[in-house]
Order: sequence, then structure tokens, then C-alpha cells
Amino acid sequence: MKGMTFNSFIEDENNQAAVAVCRRVAALDKTLKSPIVLLADRGAGKTHLLWSIVNYYREHQTRVGVALISASDFPRKVRRLVEDPAPLQKNRAAVLLVDELELFRDDAGELEAVVGVFLDHGHTVVLASQVHPSALSALSGRFRALLSGGMIVGFQAAQGSQSFSSLPEFAVNQIASLKQT
Repeated sequence: MKGMTFNSFIEDENNQAAVAVCRRVAALDKTLKSPIVLLADRGAGKTHLLWSIVNYYREHQTRVGVALISASDFPRKVRRLVEDPAPLQKNRAAVLLVDELELFRDDAGELEAVVGVFLDHGHTVVLASQVHPSALSALSGRFRALLSGGMIVGFQAAQGSQSFSSLPEFAVNQIASLKQT
């Protein structure tokens, strides 16, 4: 996914906040509250933003441990970090990027453990989803609360870009209620 960079991402007022947060993740900004959930409908650019982070590290030869996983690509090497977190205990930043959070079912418990070990060691976790974490029944209540209590960045596809649909009304309402707290 070499072509997916911040420069090739179509940015406008609908997704500026998400782009800004992802740029801060790429810059290894330690002031970001983690976990971070990118909440948007299919086609809005969640995967593009995750790959933009990875490609930023590659382009700038950043010394960082990075894992980009999904429900269909959840490597054993990443799962083993729960049993042996030694790679996360080094003096190097590490970032866990999770795409398509809403598709995790049978592996949701293992994902929760991996996210936990990254957070326990002070590393950044970014998860992309079409569904607000509080509505994901495959996740434990504790995991839903953890994700809902982090930073949630809702966004839409840039105007004029090819989007499959707009942000669902229930997601907009959930985001609005979170901003009031």
C-alpha cells in the first residue's frame, strides 16, 4: 500500500481532525490520549490514514515498532506480545494500528489483550471502525469502555471523493453525546 500517504489523501473540513490526529501519531506525539478510534463509514479513508502512518515511518526511516493488523490479518507474532512483551519494553516507540475493528469476532479477546499490553507499556494504539466501540457486541464490556473512554475521531469522506455512504446518523449522535461529557 505504498501509494497511501498523507500527501495522496484528499483532505477537507470533513476529515481534517482525523488527518491531524494521524499526523500526530506519525510524529510520535506522546501527548495524544490513547487508544484512538477513527470512526467513519466505508470509503471515508480509514485504511488510507492507517497506511499513511506506516508509510510516513518508512519514508522518514523512523525507528519505531509498528504493527498494522485486521481481523483477516492478525499475525501470531503480534498475538505473542501478550505472553512475551519484551519487544515492547525496549526504549523504542511502538504503535499498534487496527483496521476494521468491527470485523473482530472470535479473536476479539486476543485483540483486547494485545491492545492492553501496548497501552500498559505506554505505546500508542489506533483503531479504525465503521461502528462506535460501544455498539460492538463481540467486544467485552471492559474493552468497549476502554475504547469509548479514549479519543474518538469521527469523520466523513472528503466532499467530491468517492464515498460509499455518509456517516450513519446514530454515529453522529453518539459522537455529539461524547463531546458533551
